[in-house]
Formats: sequence, structure tokens, C-alpha cells
Amino acid sequence: MRKLILATLMLFSLVSNAWSTGSTGGAGKCGPADSYGYFGVGYVVPNMAATYEPVGFTWTRIPGVSWGFIEPDPGVYNWNSLDSLVVEWQAAGFDIQMVLKSSNPWASPNYQGPTVGQLPSSQYRDDYANWVEALVERYDGDGFSDAPGLLRPVLAYEIESEAQNIPFSLPFWLGTKEEYGQLLSLAHDAVKAACQNASVILSGLNIADLFIGEPDEQELADRIQQYEQLHPGALDFIQYTLGLIDDYDAIELHYSRDYQTLPHEIAWVRQYMQGANKEIWAGDAISTVFLWQWMRAKPLPYSDDQIWDDVSANKDTAITRWFRAEQSRVSVKKLVTGIAEGLVGLNLQRTRDEPDNERSSKNWFISGMEDRPVYYAVSQLIARLSGYTGVVRMVSPEGVYVYLFSFSAGPPMVVAWSENGPQNFSFGFGFPVIVEAIITSGTTADPFTVSPIGGRINVSLDETPKLVYIP
Repeated sequence: MRKLILATLMLFSLVSNAWSTGSTGGAGKCGPADSYGYFGVGYVVPNMAATYEPVGFTWTRIPGVSWGFIEPDPGVYNWNSLDSLVVEWQAAGFDIQMVLKSSNPWASPNYQGPTVGQLPSSQYRDDYANWVEALVERYDGDGFSDAPGLLRPVLAYEIESEAQNIPFSLPFWLGTKEEYGQLLSLAHDAVKAACQNASVILSGLNIADLFIGEPDEQELADRIQQYEQLHPGALDFIQYTLGLIDDYDAIELHYSRDYQTLPHEIAWVRQYMQGANKEIWAGDAISTVFLWQWMRAKPLPYSDDQIWDDVSANKDTAITRWFRAEQSRVSVKKLVTGIAEGLVGLNLQRTRDEPDNERSSKNWFISGMEDRPVYYAVSQLIARLSGYTGVVRMVSPEGVYVYLFSFSAGPPMVVAWSENGPQNFSFGFGFPVIVEAIITSGTTADPFTVSPIGGRINVSLDETPKLVYIP
């Protein structure tokens, strides 16, 4: 094993035009947009783009773009709020994805609020398609009917989100899987009518806790059975919609659980895509550990209640300091693992703490990243990985993660950590290297030089990821 590591590591040598009619009138030439880049942050919050611009994120998501909000009356569109968000975040250098919601008081057969999507009543389905086409036309950057101040095209549109959550008391989708398929087909055709180069993203998939702790085949079968009992129809909904490969270009996995689940989730969804090699994005990549025991792979040093009491009150305690340090570790591990598993992009959550009672999960209330160690840790990682062209996970002992990044210009770099207690990472190299732990407190890193002993570099690994590179 060490020979394999040795061999590879030798490579070290804004806003106007508020009201308009719904007519699009035609479409010009749009896109394709430049790559969105991998590192994303979300969700969009007004007046916060400048806060996240210095980190190095390149894209973001606007959730809940509601048909009923933009078209309160048939044929009359109000673009004000959406234009404002797009202009603000684009001016700060961000590309944008939008999550479209079909809810509309005058078109939904059983309207239950702006977050609950459903197939419009039959007489209003053309209106829905016209709205989608008008929206894409407004933001596609083709020079025809574009939003004032648009700086670059918006070419990624997700159709609903977690639509499989049909059994919940407040679902994100009211209707059957077949009805979602009809909506997806309507939206797909409308998006492509405005801009062939725009990407249609399947409703965000939340596979819940099936792969936490890397279950064996029998344990996974048991979990699936339990999940189907608790949420009848949800997995069938996911499998069915994944098969609608002619009506979407990409999928979005909700990466809210432990980073170690990601390879298994990707493998699971691909088996239902009929061999299609669709792009995979990750959203809802929560930057903290979950405060529900069954949603994490390892025990925490404090109880959930202790963590919540101290962190939610922003107490300056050992518990709060541990939690903020762990937020840095969790975020960096998720980002690195996502690159290694071939994700097109990852949207790290959240831009701010959510107001109390806005979400059912306590984590949303305390996972804001601004002016916390995670903000600086992610900036540190993005800067060090600038210009990477590939990554390989090296052979290493169980619980040890060693990733070798290559670059178009310059020597490779290693990102490594251990989930199995302190470990010594050793490789043959005749020159000093820099070792830089991810920032877990304060705002700056504390790099140090490691010189070879007997022609070998030795680095101590623990749960905090370390960057190893040539000075």
C-alpha cells in the first residue's frame, strides 16, 4: 500500500421593467454559458452576495421561484424581486440556478401555498408552459427580452424540489409520480423552446438515511423496507422519475447527510437512469453535523440538546467552539469527496442562520457560515484547489482518506484526514513540504514546514483535513 502511495506522491516533484405581458415573441441565440464551476453556496439571500464573493464560490441557487408569485394574474408577470436577486448575485460574480415551483392560486387544482407544487388544472397547463418559457427567455442572455442588467445567462432550472415527499403532512408535491412526469415534460419543452442550451434538472432527490454508516447488503434492504413503511411511495417516485431520461439533463442530490454516504447514493441513483450518463449536482449540502443521532455516522462528544442550547444562543463555550470547528471539517470533507466522486457542482448551506421556526430541522437555524471558521476554511480550500484538473483517492488504511489533486500548471497537492484516530501518513520525498491544517478557529491558517527524514516526509493525520503541498 505504501509503495502505491509513494509511487503516486512522487508526482510532487438593478432593477426595472417590473410588469410586462407574458408574450415571449421568439428567441435568439442563447448560451452555452461558461462552466458554473464546482463551488456553490446557497441559498440566495438578498444583500448577501458581497459577503460570499471573497470566499471564491462561483454559483448559487434561487429556491422557490413560484409561478403564482411571478404571474399573479393570467398573462401579467411581475419580475421585480427575481430580477433584483439575479442582478445582485451576478454583479458579485455568481452564476445562478433556479428552482421552479408550479404552485399558483388561480391554476393549481388544490392550492396549498407557494412551496407545494402540483400539476396545473388542464385548462392552465399552457399557461404554465408559457410562464416557464418566458422566464427562461428573460434570463437566457440571448439579447431578446432579456432582464435589465443581466450580466450572463441563467441556464439551469430545477423542476420542483423533493417532489417525492408526497406522504408528509406538508408535502412539496401534491400528486402522483405520473403527474410529476407530465409537469416535467411540459417544463422541459418550454425551457428548450426558449433556449436549447439551458439545462433541465430533475426535482431534487433526498434519499434520507439509507446509506449512513455504509450498511451492508442486508442492512440496506432492511432500511429500504423500513423507509417504505414510513414513506410509502417515496422511493418508487424517485425510481420512476429517474427513468424519465428524455425530459431532464441533470439530477440534484440533496447532500445533507454524512459525506461518506455520497458514493453509495450516486451508485444507487445511477442504476435507475437507464444507462444515461447525466450530470449530478449536489444541493442542500448542510455544512454542519446533524443534531439527530440517526442522521450521522459517528457519535458526537456532546448531546444534541447541549449543542443546541449553546450554539443557538451563541455562547462562548467549549461546545460552541467544537461545533464551529466541526462545521469547517464537515464542509471541507463534503467538498473534497464530491469532487472525487465526480459531482459537477456542490451547493454548500447556508448563507445565514435561518430565523427560528422557519425549518423543522434545528440545523438550518445554526448552519450559517458568515464570519465563522467555516467561511475561512472553505475560502482556504478553494484558493488552494484553484486550477485543479483531476483528483485520485489513494489507497490507504480503513478510515484514512488521502486525495491527490493534479493541476494544469504546478505540482500536485494532497488533502488528507483520518476518521480512525491519529495516523501517520508517510511518503518518500527528498524536499520540504508545507502542511496546512484547515482553519477550525479564527480566520487564518497556520502552515508549517515538514522536512524529510531519511528521505521520507511524515505527516500526522487526525479528523481535521490537512493540505500538503510544495512551497
